[in-house]
Parts: sequence; C-alpha cells; structure tokens
Amino acid sequence: MITPLFEVEQNDEYVIVKLRVPHLKASKIEFTIDIDTFFFHANPYFLRLVFPGELIENGKEKADYDVSAGIFIAHLPKKQQGLFFTNLDMTTKLLAKRSESVWQTPGIEEINLTKNKIDLESQFNNQNNIQIDSEIDNDNLLNQFEQEEQEEEEEENFDWEIEQQLPQQISITGQKYGFNNAFSGFFKSSIGDCAADWLCLPLDLVENLSPQERNKIRFDSENEKFNEEHYAADFMLDEEIQEILKYEPEWTITNKQIQKKQNSTLSPSDLFNEEFISNNNNNNNNNNNNSNWLNFTNDEKDTLIKLINRDYIIDDKKSILLGLLDILYAFAYNHRTTMGDYTVESAWTITRLAASLSCLANFRSVKELIISSIRRTLCYPLYRHWELSICVLYDCSELLTLGKRAIVKCLIAIIKLFNRTENYHYLNKLFIDHYCVWIQSISDSNLQTLNKKLISLLPPLITKFNPTTCSININHLKLKKREIKFPIEQIENEARESCFEDQYSDQNENETPKSL
Repeated sequence: MITPLFEVEQNDEYVIVKLRVPHLKASKIEFTIDIDTFFFHANPYFLRLVFPGELIENGKEKADYDVSAGIFIAHLPKKQQGLFFTNLDMTTKLLAKRSESVWQTPGIEEINLTKNKIDLESQFNNQNNIQIDSEIDNDNLLNQFEQEEQEEEEEENFDWEIEQQLPQQISITGQKYGFNNAFSGFFKSSIGDCAADWLCLPLDLVENLSPQERNKIRFDSENEKFNEEHYAADFMLDEEIQEILKYEPEWTITNKQIQKKQNSTLSPSDLFNEEFISNNNNNNNNNNNNSNWLNFTNDEKDTLIKLINRDYIIDDKKSILLGLLDILYAFAYNHRTTMGDYTVESAWTITRLAASLSCLANFRSVKELIISSIRRTLCYPLYRHWELSICVLYDCSELLTLGKRAIVKCLIAIIKLFNRTENYHYLNKLFIDHYCVWIQSISDSNLQTLNKKLISLLPPLITKFNPTTCSININHLKLKKREIKFPIEQIENEARESCFEDQYSDQNENETPKSL
C-alpha cells in the first residue's frame, strides 16, 4: 500500500487532515475514527494517523474529495473542543502505531526489537555481521535524573557540569557506537571499507577501541593537524570571514520575525511553548519570506514519512543530546560558510567537524563538546577563525531556541546531503535517521535546558579586534582560548606585532627626509 502525502491542521473544533490521493473514485474512499486514531483507505492508498488527543464520531465528521486536484479533506471532531493538539507536523510521530505509545512516553522510550536485537542485514545491502544491541540498563538514567525529577516533575533538568566516566562497553561483538551506543560489528563487514571516506579512526582497530582510546586518537590527530600559519593567515586576512560573520541563516531571520511580531523580547518559556510555535506557523502560511521557515515543505514531509518509526530505550539521554548538539554545530558551520549554498565538500565538512560522527565520540559535558567543536573547526575546514567558531555556537543556540521543528529540518537536510554523497549514507543508518525519529518524541524542555547551559558558557562575540579592550575582554571570557589547547593567543599576539612592525616600517619608508 502507498502512504499518501498529507498535511494536518486544527481549530478549536476539528482536526483537519488533507491528503493528496489522485485518480480515485469517491465511492471507493473509506475513512473511520477510533478514539485517537484516523484510518483512511482507498486502493492503493492507506493512512493511519495516531493523534495526541481523542477524536469522536458524533455526526459532525465530514469529508470532501476534489477529483480534479486529487485532494481529500477530512474534518475530524475533537472529543474535547478547544483542546490544542501538539506537534501535528511531526509526521513520523503521527504515523506511529497506537501500541507504540509515542505520545504517552516522551521521556523514556522502548525500542521495539525482537529479543532486544535486530539484524541490520537488510538495511545494509544484505551484508552480515551488523547488529543493533539494545540491552540497555535504565538504572543509570533514573539515578542520574532522580534529583531533578523531584524538583520539577514536568521538566527534565540535567546537570550539564557533572563529569561522567565512560563505561567499558565490551561485548562479544566489540565496542558499541552509533546512536544510543546501539551498534557494533559494522566495521567488520565489507561495508566497513566504505567508512574510510569519513572515519577518522583506524579501520582495523575501530571495533575494539574503547571510548577513551577513541578520544585520545582524536585529540592527538587534532594536535597534529593544527596549522599555525593557516590560523594566523585567517586571523589577519579575515575580510572574507567577516562577510561570513554577517550572514544571517534562515533560523536567525525566523527568530527575529517571531520576536518582532510579539513587539518585545520573548522569554525562553514563550519560545519553547509548542502552542505558540504552532500558532506562529499557522499565521505565517501566507507569507512569502522566511517567517514560515519552521513549516515543513512537501519534500521534507516525504522524507519524514520514509523514516522507520521506532521506540527507544535511551541509555544516556544527556550524552545523546550532546551528540545532537555536536552534529548541529557541524551543520551550522557548513551552512554559514557556504551561505546556505551547499557544495560537494559539505558532507565531508559536516562529518569531519562532528567528532561524534567521524570519531564515534561520546561527550560528558557541554564544555567538553564546545572545546571539541572549536578545536576541529581550527584544524580541518577552509576557514579557521576563533570568532567564526563562536558565531556558529550562537547559531546552535538559536536553533535550540526555535525548538525541535528547526532541528528536525536541519537533520532532514543532513539526511538528504548524506544520501547523495557516496558512502556517507551509512551515517544516516548509524546516527541521523535515529536522531530524526527520536527528536520528534522528546519535550522541548530538554532542548531549553541544553540551550541554557550552552549560553552560560559562550564567550562574547567581538566582531573586530580592539587592542585597547582586548585584555579586558579576554579576562572576562567564560570560555578561555587557552582551554582549546592550541597556542592561538600566542599566534594572534605575534601576528599583531608583525602587522604593527610592518606598518611602522612602511611609515618610516614613506617619510620624506627633512631638508638641511
């Protein structure tokens, strides 16, 4: 059966479902309501949508089919009029089976795997030795967040400063990696050779490398890759980088327009209110500018429909959220430096900057993640500049502010980019597809908590160097340059001194000798 393209809207009385189902006879169309579930069937189309609230068959339900346009519109009465249904544009979530209960369990999910294991043979072109192992202990998660849950029941708070010890996850199939540390054995298969295009770890050893060993290899590689001359050149000759810093991505424009419409600066609680965001999207439907960027395009909806819905038992939600931020940083850097016009190098750039992808890294704190992101930005891409790195972190903060809709759009862009880049589509199977499904079912309060911690660590963004205030600014940075473990302050000082000496030398040469 074919799953049709669809859109869902709502008002106080109805949930309105619009389907694109061309070339049908109206007499062959069947639809029904069962508590919170809508069923549609008309050969060859079938659609089942599970809503976060109850519907009712009370004689007010109605449907229309435009034969010429091939559009079917159903008005489904709400059992409780005036009740706002959240996240109706989260397509993968709506397509879930009722038994999967994605609406009722936003915190800890349960992965639907036979005997807690899945053979990924079919997903990786019938290759062997690839398994998902979801034998995960929930006790660590419950213990970690027990205190926060007692303080605030409705919002999950994380202690983003606590240093966690990475466990030795040794199994008969080797070390674990990927989303939720659920994969092992991938690099032992013949497909593993394809990972050479994006993996920054030795292929022959990666299956047996512990998280600590991966981190050491990553750190040593970054130290070896850092080029002082490249950094100095970008620091002094930064005209092109300054233009990149002026660029405003779509999410920045959207954020400004939301605040402008409110005629005041929004509080974080306003920006994370799902009803506010959804209502804002509905109000922007008729605009031809970036104010409706949060709405999913038909192409994006089609991508969400194709994703396989899963329930997840999350071992360490904090680590997964940190991995998400790592990927968002890499995406935001590529988006800003290409000004939204992606290149053939974009997949490489994103993968190389995201240590969670290229080095299978697991982060223990927001600060550790920020340091890793900046270090890799100063080592690998074309533009290696401190202010640019900080600017991208602010980009990430704005994405988190806009909530999971904005993040899902970024993840969809990565999925499409990786799918059209040779050998990179395996990263979707290991990471991005799962992130895109999982993020739809979590609360925006998780992203708000992460964003607050990120903002608390961000140094101020100074668009131009001011020698009279530089020492003061450096002393007040929340994240010190020296914590990056590269001699960037020394390089900058030497570059300035060299520049001043050259200017002084040129000035002396241009002076006219005094006549006797």
